[in-house]
Amino acid sequence: MKTLITFAMACALSLAAQPDARSAADGTNTSTAKSSYVVTDKMAMYMSSGNKLQLRFSKLSAMATVEVLNGPRTLYRNSIDLRKGANQLLDLSQLEAGSYTIQVSIGKQTTTKTLTIGWNSERSFQLS
Repeated sequence: MKTLITFAMACALSLAAQPDARSAADGTNTSTAKSSYVVTDKMAMYMSSGNKLQLRFSKLSAMATVEVLNGPRTLYRNSIDLRKGANQLLDLSQLEAGSYTIQVSIGKQTTTKTLTIGWNSERSFQLS
């Protein structure tokens, strides 16, 4: 069962990282999300279309804490019961340009990533 979940997460990530060929061809794409993503044995985190951060969690007898930080300020914090697994979609489109810290804690495991929002010729989101 764990192998099936891992395979399903990998498939979802590979699909999420594909650019929309139609919008790239006709120039209607108004923002870009780099295809950076994180996969652990407990969760997956990646930028999806529409500048949303997708979080997918395995079924665990644990709680997850998701935080979005801007320096010392906590902009978002949520605790999630993982007994049935969980999906969470965070709309980041209203955040101003800058660097943000995304922190996900499950038990003693903490995953920390930096989200950089910038402007070139268009708005860009990069998870690193």
